[in-house]
Amino acid sequence: MQQIVSTNEIFAKKAASLILAQARNCNVKDKIFRLALTGGKTPIEIFEEILAHQHKVDWSGVEVFWIDERCVPATSTDSNFGECDRKLIQKLIQKPKCYPIYFNGQAKKSSQEYEELLGHKFGSSLPRFDMALLGVGSDGHVASLFTREHVLDTSSWVLTTNSPNHPYERVSLSMQVINNARYKLFIVKGHEKEWVYNACIDGVNSDVPASYVSSNGDDTCWLTSF
Repeated sequence: MQQIVSTNEIFAKKAASLILAQARNCNVKDKIFRLALTGGKTPIEIFEEILAHQHKVDWSGVEVFWIDERCVPATSTDSNFGECDRKLIQKLIQKPKCYPIYFNGQAKKSSQEYEELLGHKFGSSLPRFDMALLGVGSDGHVASLFTREHVLDTSSWVLTTNSPNHPYERVSLSMQVINNARYKLFIVKGHEKEWVYNACIDGVNSDVPASYVSSNGDDTCWLTSF
């Protein structure tokens, strides 16, 4: 596991450079870069930096998936896909292929449809993204996995969960899918989240869902600004 300590002033620039570097490497080696995105406020400022350097990547070889979604229409500012679409995708000159989690009124149906989509893209093998961009909550959650039961659930690749905060219904990739990503980048800002980082580097903690993200070797990086 690697930690990169940043300041608030250069946090977004550093995160964008790490994402674009992974994308360029995959463009060269495999011609395709499969990126799984988190939601929340932190990625928004990173999108601005990506736009400023978008010429560095062949976006026709990029496929974007979503790690989790709030069960709201894409037009809502609470929608992870909707905000990414408005703040990044629509502004890119060259468009990537996007595979959002669509909410059609029923969380369970949305999760089943996304699992079917992943099966179409990856076949019967566990989906493997080139990069998973992850955040953590000040309560220790990751993606939309809020409890120990959520992180240990291997019944499906895509789960329906409930958040303690509105919007309550969520759809989330399971921990087994997140852990199968080739490279996992945590983007974590705010002193209120420092305890989560410390808990994670100490090993698995049943009270901290984020600690179940595997961090063996160099496949996981924490970009932090506390």
